[in-house]
Amino acid sequence: MIKTLAAQVKQYKLPSLLTPFFMALEVVVDILLPKTMGLLIDKGIQTGSLPDIFRYGGYMLLLAFLGLIFGVLAGKYAAQASSGFACNVRDAMYANIQKFSFSNIDKFSTAGLITRLTTDVTNLQNAYQMILRMYQHQANFHFAFALISFNQLCLHQMSFIKRHPRLFHHRLRSGKIALLGLFQCRIRQATRLSG
Repeated sequence: MIKTLAAQVKQYKLPSLLTPFFMALEVVVDILLPKTMGLLIDKGIQTGSLPDIFRYGGYMLLLAFLGLIFGVLAGKYAAQASSGFACNVRDAMYANIQKFSFSNIDKFSTAGLITRLTTDVTNLQNAYQMILRMYQHQANFHFAFALISFNQLCLHQMSFIKRHPRLFHHRLRSGKIALLGLFQCRIRQATRLSG
């Protein structure tokens, strides 16, 4: 079923690919805005530097405008891709209905076929647009925040290593011992189950 529906994207592959691209750019802008706000507060407001306040305020306005542009472009391409997808699905369904024999036409009611060509295809169109926009937006946010968290964790660990090198080596050695013990326990359990 997925292959059948995916084949209906046809000439709308480019808008289907541009939507996640612009959504990713919008996510980048959404992530940079709080960072810029922090710089505005730290370097501008707390120090009382009016040129820094104007500079970071201008950066925030520029980022907000870029986020607006990327969001509008993502919405435009998502609407284009989903409406084209729905058009292709309707065409394929109509072509298939035209191949029905008279017994098949009697089996399916006219009202049921019209419902399939209208409401069901509209639901598919909305689902496709949601997949292009919402799913990509959330996936990009989670990926970006995972990178930021990993970066902060690495920075914290590096500062800990510089301040306490002996304690770090002790923790590293005890971690290796704990992992070795865990592997030995798992090996024992596996040999008991297989034997």
